[in-house]
Amino acid sequence: MLPAVDPTPIPVLIVNDPPGWWIEVGLPTFTAISSTIVALVAVGLTWYLANRERKRQKQEKEESDHRKAHEARAAVGGAAFDYLEATRHNFRDFTAFQSLARVFAATGVEQEPLLRWLAETSKTQREAYQAAQSWSDEHVPPDPRDYDSEWEHEQAAAPLQAYEVAYYAVVAEIHQRLRDWMLTGDIDSTPVKSFGDHFEDG
Repeated sequence: MLPAVDPTPIPVLIVNDPPGWWIEVGLPTFTAISSTIVALVAVGLTWYLANRERKRQKQEKEESDHRKAHEARAAVGGAAFDYLEATRHNFRDFTAFQSLARVFAATGVEQEPLLRWLAETSKTQREAYQAAQSWSDEHVPPDPRDYDSEWEHEQAAAPLQAYEVAYYAVVAEIHQRLRDWMLTGDIDSTPVKSFGDHFEDG
């Protein structure tokens, strides 16, 4: 005898097709938004990388220009030191001036401010050198044998040492201003302290 059949229907899982709105509206919208986001990210990244590269190139150019300018001023400064040394003995040393002019032309450094300053300071240095030489010629160094102690001899020799100190103080100030110009490109054009002023201070 066959078993009785249960009349209760067996549930069946029915999988429906995706709704039409997703295919017609949702998916295209999602795709468009995703594409827009990807495009914006790509544009932003491209701009960022390009901007960073421009900044890097600009910084490299500024550093290169600064280095070249410093090297040019260093070359001119070296010639200017030679010029000052030459004009200390001969105020109208045209050979030294021509050498300086050639370096100016080769480097492209602006001539006018430094040349004007050199003309004034080389004259000040020359006057200081002549004053120091005059003191040296007119004053005989004291003989240590004429004094009972080293201290007394030092006291007697102090005026002669003062002219040397005064002269080298003038030279030191000129050289310091020239070194500052080599670093910055700016020259301190205020008058250099004279030999007489340094001598009186000493």
